[in-house]
Amino acid sequence: MKKYFTFLTLILLLACSISQNKISTLVITIENQPTNLDPRVGTDSASQRLHQIIFSGLLVRNERDELKPLLAEKWERINDRTFIFHLKRGIKFHNGKVLDSEDVKYTFQSFLDENFISLRKQAFNLLEKVEIIDKWTVKFVLKTPYSSFLINLTVGIVPKGAGEDFHKKPIGTGPFKFISLDSEKIVLEAFPDYFEGKPKIDRLIIRIIPDAMTRALELKKGSVDLGLNVLPPDLIRFLSKDKKLKILTAPGTTYYYLGINLRDPVLKNKKVRQAIAHAINRKEIISNIMRGFARPANSVLSPNNWAYEGNLKEYEYNPEKAKKLLDEAGYPQRGRKPRFKIVYKTSNSSFGRQLGLIIKDNLRKVGIDVEIKSYEFATFYSDIIKGNFQIYSLRWIGVSDPDIFYNLFHSRNLPPKGANRVGYNNPIIDKLIERARTTYDINERKKLYSQIQKIIAEDLPYISLFYGDNIAIMNKKVQGVKLYPAGDFTFLKNVWIEK
Repeated sequence: MKKYFTFLTLILLLACSISQNKISTLVITIENQPTNLDPRVGTDSASQRLHQIIFSGLLVRNERDELKPLLAEKWERINDRTFIFHLKRGIKFHNGKVLDSEDVKYTFQSFLDENFISLRKQAFNLLEKVEIIDKWTVKFVLKTPYSSFLINLTVGIVPKGAGEDFHKKPIGTGPFKFISLDSEKIVLEAFPDYFEGKPKIDRLIIRIIPDAMTRALELKKGSVDLGLNVLPPDLIRFLSKDKKLKILTAPGTTYYYLGINLRDPVLKNKKVRQAIAHAINRKEIISNIMRGFARPANSVLSPNNWAYEGNLKEYEYNPEKAKKLLDEAGYPQRGRKPRFKIVYKTSNSSFGRQLGLIIKDNLRKVGIDVEIKSYEFATFYSDIIKGNFQIYSLRWIGVSDPDIFYNLFHSRNLPPKGANRVGYNNPIIDKLIERARTTYDINERKKLYSQIQKIIAEDLPYISLFYGDNIAIMNKKVQGVKLYPAGDFTFLKNVWIEK
């Protein structure tokens, strides 16, 4: 009998030990497969989210969108063109190699290599050289003063010698190390030597599920634990009734807008653009399409941005004012005939089509006939970057630095050089943007960006629609989720699953 109890005790102890050592796994879902896991190359949303947890940058954005040191112990600006970064010591890559100045130089030198292909290179076109001072100190020298240079130093550092196949098996210093990737999922594991402490979960599985309804059903079944900004508002409302799930929301920086072709013979008239802005019922869009998960927008920058200007020209919903502006622009209403016809281009997503229908109805009420043309996203996007459109709807994700105005509205950045797809050309704006980029005085920059936003709001190369909220839906056992303004995945290192 004594032997029996001893054996039973051993079995119970073993079972308890196995239970305590059970690997904790968090399953999350994303919409699309990442295009490139090399942080120097991948620019799509899925890739960038994964870069945030596999790699670490010299700097990082915190939950208030402020820049803080990460791999850097500290940094100093020696003059308007020179920055020196001091690295933390003893930080390890996932292969055990200790990170030092050679790795930092190698990462940023890539962007100066004419044979290195990356859309990110434009962000470093004002970087002249990177120099090693010692094993733990790096100097960056710019061609000209560039006040937004630091935001680009959030890019993940790669080990010296990362070759052409690096994107297939990336090695970083982040909280999770890469294990595998296929067409359906990405598997990561907690890095035990992560310099800020091992993550609270052992394994992270990121399932790639393109269909929104399937993502919703997997969350409902419990085969997916967490989704961030992956479901349309209607499905969020549907899942909010499930007692096994919980929803967390917070204001976001994703900016939705209408782009207008300023080369178009009708739309180049500012009064026409202003009429369209007054004809669009943003409250209807936010209520009917976004189900309340959004806030009206009046600038590319959101209200939580340090450079945001709140005192801008407002375009309240006012069909009568829109009609008056169209009359003044030389497009009077004659009987039941439309004043003119325009084509609205969008992707074939349900959101794009729904938005198109509301805009079509809004503009019909002021005498503008709208034809909606929807395409598979790649075809639609190709037309937009070529300037083959009259009006279109898109969004900018994770807007955090006001230097975005340079890329969107400086006349130097017409495609293919930049993202000024609407063809905006204003010498005053060009000069203001250039001054804002080259001054480090934060108060002076704020004044300059205030002027820029006021002129943009008057000229309307974009018609602002709304800022989308960040929405996380998860199993109630998931704890520690914290939403960042840009929808970053940084919080995943602190998430755990309640027993």
